[in-house]
Amino acid sequence: MSSQDKDVLLFHYSNGTKNVSLCTIVSIFLILVFIISPLNQFIIASMFGKIIILTLLGFALYKNTSITYEFSKNNHLFSGAWNSKKTNILFSYVFSLFIFILILSVLNRLFR
Repeated sequence: MSSQDKDVLLFHYSNGTKNVSLCTIVSIFLILVFIISPLNQFIIASMFGKIIILTLLGFALYKNTSITYEFSKNNHLFSGAWNSKKTNILFSYVFSLFIFILILSVLNRLFR
């Protein structure tokens, strides 16, 4: 793979992670508004908010794992010397795990 292709892949990865971060931040704000605040007493608003939250978190999880997988294809995680790209890949997968746990907690609140 040429240096220019690697730069394009890195640019695509960084833009994808910006979108994932934005979706996650919006989801956390909506969690504060619809689950933690007194708005959770209103069933329709709470249900609508939780569905939006789950949609955003689902998109963030899908986008994060797909972008990370595409980026990690050429950067084998457990072979060769450790570098900053491998650290980013590892922490991106850990972030996907936290998004998944957040989805499970919102689902738990949805069916209470």
